[in-house]
Amino acid sequence: MSQLSNLDSSRTVRWLRCLGWVGVVFLLLLAASALGFALLARALGVTHWDVQGLHLNSHSVGLQTLSVVRKDNDGAVQSLETGPLLFEWSESRLRIDHLNLAIQTIKTDSSDEPLGPLNLNQPLAIPAWLPDRLDISAFTLSVPCAQGQCTVEGAFAARQAEQQALPLSLELELRHEGRTLQTMALLEGTPEAPRLTANLAIDDQPRLVLRTALTPYGKGVAWSGDLLIPAFHEGPWLLAWINQWWPIPAVTTKSLPGALRIQGDWQLTLPNTIDDIQTLLNAQGSIRLDAHLPQAWPVPGLGSLQGDTRLDASLDKGYLLPRALQADLQLAIGDQPWRLQLPQGMRPNQIHIQAQTPTVFAQTDSMLPLDIAIGAQGESTVRLKGRVSVATQPPWRIHLDGVNLQGTTPKIKQSSIAIQNLDTTLTVHGQADQNSADLTFSNVMLGARQLEVGSGPSATRLDSLSATSPALRLMSHLDDQGEMSFTLKGNTRLKSTRIAHPQLKPTGWQWDGQINVKDQALNLKGTLGADTGLHFRTQLSLASGKPFELEGTLDTLFMRAGNPFTTTFTAWPALLELNTGRLDGQLALRIPQQGNMSIHIGLDTQGLGGVYDRLEMNGLSGKVALDLKGDQLNVSIPTFKADTLNPGFTLGPLELSGTYRARLAEPLAGTLSWQLAQTAILGGRLWIPPGQGSLGDFTLALPLQLSGLQLASLLEAYPTEGLSGEGTVDGQLPLHWTRQGIRVEQGAIGARGPGVLRFRSERISAMGRSNPGMKLVADALDDFHYDVLRSGVDYHEDGTLILSLRLEGRNPDIEKGRAFNFGINLEENIPQLLTSLQLTDRVSDTIQRRVQERLRRNQTAPTTEEKP
Repeated sequence: MSQLSNLDSSRTVRWLRCLGWVGVVFLLLLAASALGFALLARALGVTHWDVQGLHLNSHSVGLQTLSVVRKDNDGAVQSLETGPLLFEWSESRLRIDHLNLAIQTIKTDSSDEPLGPLNLNQPLAIPAWLPDRLDISAFTLSVPCAQGQCTVEGAFAARQAEQQALPLSLELELRHEGRTLQTMALLEGTPEAPRLTANLAIDDQPRLVLRTALTPYGKGVAWSGDLLIPAFHEGPWLLAWINQWWPIPAVTTKSLPGALRIQGDWQLTLPNTIDDIQTLLNAQGSIRLDAHLPQAWPVPGLGSLQGDTRLDASLDKGYLLPRALQADLQLAIGDQPWRLQLPQGMRPNQIHIQAQTPTVFAQTDSMLPLDIAIGAQGESTVRLKGRVSVATQPPWRIHLDGVNLQGTTPKIKQSSIAIQNLDTTLTVHGQADQNSADLTFSNVMLGARQLEVGSGPSATRLDSLSATSPALRLMSHLDDQGEMSFTLKGNTRLKSTRIAHPQLKPTGWQWDGQINVKDQALNLKGTLGADTGLHFRTQLSLASGKPFELEGTLDTLFMRAGNPFTTTFTAWPALLELNTGRLDGQLALRIPQQGNMSIHIGLDTQGLGGVYDRLEMNGLSGKVALDLKGDQLNVSIPTFKADTLNPGFTLGPLELSGTYRARLAEPLAGTLSWQLAQTAILGGRLWIPPGQGSLGDFTLALPLQLSGLQLASLLEAYPTEGLSGEGTVDGQLPLHWTRQGIRVEQGAIGARGPGVLRFRSERISAMGRSNPGMKLVADALDDFHYDVLRSGVDYHEDGTLILSLRLEGRNPDIEKGRAFNFGINLEENIPQLLTSLQLTDRVSDTIQRRVQERLRRNQTAPTTEEKP
């Protein structure tokens, strides 16, 4: 018994001694561990750490709290704090009641280093030391964001098969502003070919389902998957939350409707290694997308988009190659900046876009046909409909095959141009690629009820305006330096049923010709014509850096067929009628980039005849040139001739040549110079010696010279009964042209030699029978042979002609040729004299009619004084 007792005692002592050594070793290991952890914490930049409530048993280890603060060399601070933490190694489970992680960045000038290449062929590796189950009941994450510091709250759970990498399930719950975002993901398959299924819900309502898989395929990896967004009503809330982290400019959360449906799938082949995002974009395969937007979603820079679209396409080396497309979309524009840049009256409010591939088509030459219909509504209505074919692989190009455009615009207002009821119709054929375009616009028809240019009294208005062209061809090319060149050419007709302008009488006009635009140069060549019969051949040139030039040639006018000037221009004198002869004209207008505008107008007349007021004209031929450069006006008449002029008696031919120069600001205050001014009159010649005069003060002196006038012709024209004679008369008539009219002061005429006067009037004979003195005068003048015939001449502005006549001579049959000297003062109202002559058959019926009408007007308005 004592031996047994001694044996037990010795065993006890030995166990106690072993236990003591174990305690010493444990203390040494604990001290070493503490020292090692301290050294490790210092190496990791941990500036503070605190562990409380550490407890250990046979199946778990736990902490009451853990607090760690770390600071990087670049100034970034991270802090971690957990609530009760328990790790059960028997079940490989880690439970954390609460976790707080805060990251504060002090330095922000460090640049992000690019991520290394991603090897997709490498099996999915999940660290073996991770627990099979991880539960974080609640966490708070505070990290830097666009608004400064953002906080995220939620919960997290992970499940992994025991002793296996897959399957792995993850559950994440985020809470923000009273809403909950829940994500559940299941990773299955094998590490070499993993499959992922993910679901996203907001407030327990499903919002996204994603299934995707990676499978080794040849020298790459096959990536397939499908995506479903069955409904989405939390757009404003989610985008506002995202904007706190990554702001999205040009999209406001208030404008989001919060509803959409998207479904899609893809089958792509990727290389084993993804070096960058471009490598990912170079994938090959196919994708399908079906999107339904029941409400309008904002598109930055465009407006808000609503509708449905379906796309079936393939990817080839980074290019999206559509195989089938169906779209029915509404774009609401609102007050987008690009809309406000359009002319007022052409700004759309919404655009309806429809596009789909034909039900049956043969896709050849890598071209995908699409039937499109685009309609724009707003201030104007535009409809575009037809078929286009787009390339599904490089080189990129597009074909337009009979695309019809129709548009209606009630009113357009741009600067000083206003258009009402503009209608447009055309068809487009052709093709375009990245560097060139060749388009033909056929059956072009533009019509407007009214076009007004300018404002006020000088405005021009065109009614029922139309522009038509059977075909306009547009060609463009982009060279290697990025310079664009283009041409546009084709035959065009512009027509207006009525053009209203202060200088035009209302009538229709049209222009037929060819339009040619090359780069920045415009050339128009054609014929401009009015319904009145007036036609011009025109050529217009406008190019960048060069002057604007307009040339026009008047088609020859034969006045016997009618004078279109009278029914075309308001400035045509109402009293001027031309009914014979021909007229040609030219116009040249030049407006340089800098400097003064110049205008040249040339007229060439041949045998014109007609009536001006009460003057009959025949055989008017000559040239007239008008030149305007800046403020200088020059009118030149190198040659002008009138065969006959008849104001009541016949004179002519008349010949003129001279020039007139003036400033445009004062066109009637210029300088008149003449080289030739003469006419034949009553068998003689009346002329003005070469000279010049200023019209500035309107006191023009014209020294008229008279030579060789035949007295017989003068007395034949003078309407006095029984008066005749013979002789030749010369004289000087100092004529002054003033604002009040024409006057002659101290003029003188006289017979060149002896002659005869005969005055055989029954009225004079009757006076002689009752008065012996008058009988002697009457007998002497019955056949008076004069030696001297001279007279002073004065003519007043009121039309009164005063002659102080001196006669010296004899009648051979009276008192043996006794000498008689007569001093006779005659006064005649020349306008009245001409009126009496114009009531005879010496002038045309037109002049007689005008004189009679004027006399009737004077009788009804006796206070109106007739002007010559």
